[in-house]
Amino acid sequence: MSKLHGKVASVDEKVDVVNEKVDFIYEDQRSIKEILGDHEVAIRSLRRRAV
Repeated sequence: MSKLHGKVASVDEKVDVVNEKVDFIYEDQRSIKEILGDHEVAIRSLRRRAV
């Protein structure tokens, strides 16, 4: 059972790291939207999507 707990702890640590990175990306995205404006960001996103 301790092997399982070790695996779960390892996964929990990795999830925490991913969450921190996502938070960082989210904050960067907010800054980009402030600089360019929501409309411009939406237009650029639509241009990259395959239609």
